[in-house]
Amino acid sequence: MKNTGKEYEELVEDALLNKSNSLFERQVFIGIKPNKKTKHYVDILLIEKDEVVSLKYQGCSGTAEEKIPYEVLVLQHQINKGKCKTATIVLGGDGWTQMDWYLEEGFCDKMNCPNVNIITHDTFMKEYTNVDLPISRGLEGLFA
Repeated sequence: MKNTGKEYEELVEDALLNKSNSLFERQVFIGIKPNKKTKHYVDILLIEKDEVVSLKYQGCSGTAEEKIPYEVLVLQHQINKGKCKTATIVLGGDGWTQMDWYLEEGFCDKMNCPNVNIITHDTFMKEYTNVDLPISRGLEGLFA
């Protein structure tokens, strides 16, 4: 699949739209990144919780997962600026080699980012929607 990340976003947004009571917006500008140059758009803003959700999909091992610590720092920066109250990074796909480390209790706290949470796709679906939509074997077949 070419645009797996975008397809993953659409999958989660569809689940929120059709299987939850959450009011949300997609691709929301929440401020400027700490470099003071780049606009920061988040995948989802859960309006009633004032929580941003960053969706990350890793279908095979690669460098995308090395960007997670930076994402944690950038999201905490936006929280500190008052742009939202909390942030959650959702890890989808089965290509993560460092997932256990990211899910380790205290990972974000060790980075001094106590308002950012990292969870798996399955946990997100259980906690934020009324559907159990696993993607442990990738996105193939979910869009048929």
